[in-house]
Amino acid sequence: MNRELILSVLIVPLFIFSFSSNLSFVNADDLGGLHYVFWNFPIDQFDALIIDIGVLSEPSNNDGLYFQMYQGTINGVTFYFGLQTQTYKPGIGSMGRGLIFSRWETTDLSNVRVVEGGWSQNDTYEGDFVGVRRTYNWVAHNYRFKISLNDTDAMGDWYAIWITDLDQSTTDLLGAIRFPKVTPSQAGIANGGITWTELYSKEQTGTPIPAWNVSIISIYATNELLPPLQATSAYSTISGTDICVDAVGTIHFIMGPSINRTHPAGIILSQSGITNPTLSNFDLLFQQNSVRVVYPSENSPKPLQCSPALLSDWLASMAVTTKLNSYTEGLDIDAHFMNQTSGRIVGNSGIGLVGFGGPIVNPAVKFAEDEKTPLADRAPIRWHSTGGFYYFQHWNGASIAGASMPISVINSDEDIFVIETYMDWNGRYILLCYGFGWKGTYAAGKYFDQIVYPNLYAYDVPWVICKWEDTNNDGFVNNPGDGDTYTVIASG
Repeated sequence: MNRELILSVLIVPLFIFSFSSNLSFVNADDLGGLHYVFWNFPIDQFDALIIDIGVLSEPSNNDGLYFQMYQGTINGVTFYFGLQTQTYKPGIGSMGRGLIFSRWETTDLSNVRVVEGGWSQNDTYEGDFVGVRRTYNWVAHNYRFKISLNDTDAMGDWYAIWITDLDQSTTDLLGAIRFPKVTPSQAGIANGGITWTELYSKEQTGTPIPAWNVSIISIYATNELLPPLQATSAYSTISGTDICVDAVGTIHFIMGPSINRTHPAGIILSQSGITNPTLSNFDLLFQQNSVRVVYPSENSPKPLQCSPALLSDWLASMAVTTKLNSYTEGLDIDAHFMNQTSGRIVGNSGIGLVGFGGPIVNPAVKFAEDEKTPLADRAPIRWHSTGGFYYFQHWNGASIAGASMPISVINSDEDIFVIETYMDWNGRYILLCYGFGWKGTYAAGKYFDQIVYPNLYAYDVPWVICKWEDTNNDGFVNNPGDGDTYTVIASG
């Protein structure tokens, strides 16, 4: 079936369907939009959007299904993109599973760039449009879509889309489309877009809605990774669908003939206050907040195959816990405090989470730094080891000058540590402190206690990396000013 034939459903889905929060019937031949999530970001326009999704199950039949990532406008012109089960090619028909990207208000194919093996499409019914398509054999994996401004010419701005299979670490280009040039104040991807699903064709009439489970793991605006302030769900009148948010903030789009809707339409994600925390926000986000402190256990086995920790990691945490008004404590081997499979800390949106110890012993840090972790849950700094050296790098692997040290000297008379804070996808505020070795972690606690906390106003940055040196050669980690040297290497 030609996917563009139902354009009236896609461009204004809210005006085509009335919405309902609870339905009990199943009409076997209903076609159209199914469920929707509307996004509200903290900025009006942006030049990049990054969406991590999960395909949690294979569709139960060969009906035409569309998981649309973001429908909105670029430079004032409507667009959408996503994955389909039956991707249409003019003159041929369905090419099977694939990806599509379309814009409206033109039929000029000079406005598209097609990848090898892909194809373009244009037409005039239901409005002028052009688009790029390609086959892509997506399966039950996690994927990352990125749409961003790629380049600009005299006629407009070219936006390209990439898809990364996070399970296989492979990236493919879908194609690019040009959008008309506008004034800078009107340029970019507009806030307020929609993610939705659709059943657009039936392989066999009289069959019920197929069973399928897909999810939004995270969604970020701009390359600075701004999470949405709010997400709001809605449903069409077609039954057999539900939207739910799990304990770690993943938004599930569930469908199937046996699905009873138990979650009414409405706000499903809300984050208020500070979205880009800095160390200067410690009093508000941690001291005056409800906090969970998760310690790396000195026993094994542990989540993510982490090694046993040293008790010095626990001792270092006292530099923070002694400043908290309300907190609970637990171990990383306790499922009430940490997901034993993923290493993600468990806790409600809005709370503070504190962890000491690096990724070798602390599953929470290992999860926060893993390249396969959704961007929404990534810490700003990561640890790296190669060629007999330990390094601190930016989350994307970019180097940080001076933030490296030979492994041979660690836990002797010098070390490097990081103190960092960030907000994860579920709206929890996280504070991580650790060094390359145990002395570095201990030094991080002392530095926070003696330098950072008394001068929070001076730390309007999310992270700081410091070098500790046992200047007085007493073999002990002394407080700053008591014989040892603490040097700031970088902050940001």
